[in-house]
Amino acid sequence: MRRLLSDRLSHGLCSRHENHGTARAFASRRCAHSTGFRPAVAELGVVRRFLAFSPNGCHDAPMNSTPTSNSYPVYSVVGDRYTFLLTGAQTDGAYFVFEAFVPPGSGPPPHVHHREDEAFYVIDGEFEFTVAGAAIRVGAGEFVIGRRGVPHNFKNVGSTPGRMIITLTPAGLENFFSEIGTPLQSRGDAPVPPSPEAIAKLIQTAPKYDLELVASH
Repeated sequence: MRRLLSDRLSHGLCSRHENHGTARAFASRRCAHSTGFRPAVAELGVVRRFLAFSPNGCHDAPMNSTPTSNSYPVYSVVGDRYTFLLTGAQTDGAYFVFEAFVPPGSGPPPHVHHREDEAFYVIDGEFEFTVAGAAIRVGAGEFVIGRRGVPHNFKNVGSTPGRMIITLTPAGLENFFSEIGTPLQSRGDAPVPPSPEAIAKLIQTAPKYDLELVASH
């Protein structure tokens, strides 16, 4: 199994299926198309400010809008660039929010989160999600949310880099990304292509975070 997963990851393969029915555990909402409402994050193109509130009060986490800012952690993770916007340390462990920059043809392997629920808001680009065997295409202004325990992955199927704001509840997976990823100097740095060593580290570390990698068929 370990060798099979490594081979799949090394070749960047993402499973595609003929069944196009939407899995019950995942839902897709076409915000811009169905309601005419487009959240400010898509118009701005970059997150400038986050406000988070908890029983302890409201936490103001200002974001520097310049892409070369070093004010928040940035990691290259298996060929993609992840910018940490809010971590569990800032949200009392409630959730983790990050921006994913995904080059064309890139995306994570099929996997299952056993701890976290996950939500994706597409800022720009075109993505194909494979959820429990169902292929779902989503683009800018669209939103996907899914429960833990459901096999899924996504791939940038467009010709240009894509970006998403991804939220995981509860927090914790940021520690996985920082453990396996390569630190970058800024949000403007290009992600590092995945190496066999990086892939092997991902496979070895995933069970520590209740993250199950699933071999595609």
